[in-house]
Amino acid sequence: EITILPGVNPAERIIRKAIDNKRKNNPESDLAFTYDSYNILAFGAEIDSSLFQDTTRFNRLSKDEKEAQTFLNQQYLFLMESITQRKFLPPNHSEETIIANRVSGLKTTDLFLLGTQLQSFSFYGESVELMGVKYMSPLADNAINKYRFEWVDTTRSGTDTIFTITFQPKSKKNFPAMRGTLYINSNAYAIQQVVAEPSVEGQVSFKIQQQYAYLENRKWFPLQLNSKILFDSTVSAGPIPLIGSGRSYIKNITLGAPLKSSEFTPVTLQISPRAAEQSDTLWNRYRERQPDAKELRTYHVIDSLGEAIHLDRRVRGFEALTTGQLNLGYVNFDLKQVMAFNDYEGFRLGGGLRTSHRVSEHFSIGGYGAYGFRDKAWKYGADALVHLYRLRNIWLKYEYRNDVQELGGNHLLPDATGFLTPHLYPLFVSRMDRREKQEVSLNARAVGNLTTTLFANRQWVSTFGDYRFITTPLDEVTLYQSSFQVAETGLKLRFAPGEKLVRTATKEMRLGGRFPVFHVSVTRGWKEPAWGDFNYTRFDARIDKTFSIQNVGKLSVIAQGYSGDNPFGSGYVQLRQQGSDTEVWFDTDGTAGSAVARKLVVLSNVTANSLVAANFVP
Repeated sequence: EITILPGVNPAERIIRKAIDNKRKNNPESDLAFTYDSYNILAFGAEIDSSLFQDTTRFNRLSKDEKEAQTFLNQQYLFLMESITQRKFLPPNHSEETIIANRVSGLKTTDLFLLGTQLQSFSFYGESVELMGVKYMSPLADNAINKYRFEWVDTTRSGTDTIFTITFQPKSKKNFPAMRGTLYINSNAYAIQQVVAEPSVEGQVSFKIQQQYAYLENRKWFPLQLNSKILFDSTVSAGPIPLIGSGRSYIKNITLGAPLKSSEFTPVTLQISPRAAEQSDTLWNRYRERQPDAKELRTYHVIDSLGEAIHLDRRVRGFEALTTGQLNLGYVNFDLKQVMAFNDYEGFRLGGGLRTSHRVSEHFSIGGYGAYGFRDKAWKYGADALVHLYRLRNIWLKYEYRNDVQELGGNHLLPDATGFLTPHLYPLFVSRMDRREKQEVSLNARAVGNLTTTLFANRQWVSTFGDYRFITTPLDEVTLYQSSFQVAETGLKLRFAPGEKLVRTATKEMRLGGRFPVFHVSVTRGWKEPAWGDFNYTRFDARIDKTFSIQNVGKLSVIAQGYSGDNPFGSGYVQLRQQGSDTEVWFDTDGTAGSAVARKLVVLSNVTANSLVAANFVP
């Protein structure tokens, strides 16, 4: 076969016009809108219905093939539905709420379905996302250099012309590419329909379709998103390969909706607390049609099966591996406390419990205990947290801990991670202080993506081994201190520009963003009688950035550091003779008997004169 192409490709002329007009045609460019959507995802198999009408063909099948064909003709293996309401305000304010959610076999779950989970909302960005993988859009600014376009058909629709253009990556071009067909309408050279799939097939392949309509003579807008997930023969039900089919219907669209930026928060997706309990009346209002016999049977059979094998419990076990919290009903078990290792404690075994949302959605109480086999010491702690305003993640917490902490470590803790997320750094921590701490903290997402935490604590510290704080207040006088009290107040800030959040009925999850995340902490130590021994100020800072490298993966980079002043300050040593003992005092005033003097140590049967003559080193 020989393909003859013109010297000037007429398809590229149309694609250039589509690229030039993509900002105007992009539904998320310059116009506020709201819409509702109904989403459905089913996993099963494509069955040839004529097979059951042809007795001769059916009888030729093996026993396993007959059973698989019959089963998959009557029901799906898995079915999920959701109803969402979305509002959008340019340039990037978006919020979607799942008001109804149903998953076959599960009564309550944080699993949910959106049309944009399977594919991007539109094709007008530089990239198109299919099942979490980004591919270069055929309407990207540089698409003509990367894709080969071919004009295959022209049809009329009223006064408009529809150009049918196929696209695929050019030879010797190595990039994450798609192939498919664009249907470009001459009205603003906008996409009326697109069918696409990855150019390289894998064990799992995807095919998508998007359909657009010109609404109110002002904007092209997607009305339906279809997805098909195809598995090879290694993923099958008996001898039949499985297939997934997703459809999203967008309706009740309001263009130019009167929205304000103050209505939006970083939470871009949230699930209504009663999403899993909605009546058929609500479902039927949004569904494109009534559930057919196959869908009804799927819910009936899989729900019964899920109840029999305790599927909810199994899903909770899977979620526990990602969150580190195993739900046991009224309490959650903290898996991250079960086992740890570091060079100071050796193996550390323990456990922790926290009340779940079934006890209360307004507060939680938790505690933990652990034992280190190398330092042969118990650690334990407890806290109580009250949610004041969930929309802004405002909570108040009291915490008590009697534990160890890395000596000289940074005051900024890493973001919460799942149970399976590895952290190698703690393995090499070999020096730790023993700290007994009481702390009160108030947290709030104050403005946008800025989270603030105010805290006040009191700590009793015993330093590691022979490690000491050292000062030289006078010539030939050196002070070593191994135990002391600390009283602190401070402020911690976390700024994550562009970060998106998901809020479920029980937790809030971070989706990350393309900008760095900034952490700043300012801690003030107070020298107060019976509270704290030192005055000091400490500054901590950290910057986190994750880079997505195409065809490679993700690279996370962290830069952190701190600075502060001398907690002892300047002062004088006083040696006070008390009979046969000598009391060593540290005085920042310099006046005998001063109220700011503090006793450091009592040396028995030692005279002050002998200490002065012997280069005093208590």
